Amino acid sequence: MKKSTLLWVIIFCAFVLRLVLVLYALQYRENTDILRYKDWARTAFLHSYADTYTQKYLTFGTLPNNQPPGSLYILSAFYDINILFAKIVLRFAPHTPVVYAWLSVPALDFMLRLPSIFADCLIGLGVWLYFGSQKFQAFN
Repeated sequence: MKKSTLLWVIIFCAFVLRLVLVLYALQYRENTDILRYKDWARTAFLHSYADTYTQKYLTFGTLPNNQPPGSLYILSAFYDINILFAKIVLRFAPHTPVVYAWLSVPALDFMLRLPSIFADCLIGLGVWLYFGSQKFQAFN
């Protein structure tokens, strides 16, 4: 098997494994980091990015945003994607409390975990490319 084909198979398997683990973890209580991410993304959506760095609109805990703006932009983008996803689902699904509860908690949790999954796969790709380069062929 070619080295590049093996790379993409490994990355795909790692991505699928992470998705399975996230879906398994959704049955447990919400992670406090995800609760903070929801809080910050909601505040950025409703008010402004700058307001996430204050305690003015906090609904969980007492810690305002302590992440760099790039992280907040990514969280906000996935929060917006979740809103679009919810609009699509609600066009076809019945408007019941069960559907709203699913869209508000597990679906949003999953969306806010996706950036981590993508980052893990990209880090794995970077490690593979770095250590698979010509200068490290002696270790193969």
